[in-house]
Amino acid sequence: MHPSEKIKELRMNMGLTQKQLAEKVGVVQSMIAMIETGQKNPSFDLAQKIADVFGVDMNEIWGKDYDYDDLPADVRILLRNIADGGLTKKQISAINQIINQFREVNKKNEGNQQ
Repeated sequence: MHPSEKIKELRMNMGLTQKQLAEKVGVVQSMIAMIETGQKNPSFDLAQKIADVFGVDMNEIWGKDYDYDDLPADVRILLRNIADGGLTKKQISAINQIINQFREVNKKNEGNQQ
């Protein structure tokens, strides 16, 4: 089952509306709608908050079948550095924010090239 479908299933099983789930995880309802339709992927922090609301491990939603070895080497190094500890949740959140800022810059640059 695709993660977007799993999120919708878990939400409905808990009797939550998209708006209620959004309020619990600190986003707007439209973000939950886009996640459930596969239009957007949540950040790591948001994914963790969604899993926490449902009381499940993130792997239950996003699956364990993603092969770590298929990731580019630099991504594996980044994940290993984060997983090895030594970083606070605030520092990990800052890393995610930087990554999201780079994504925004890349989107703007792609739009300017068209």
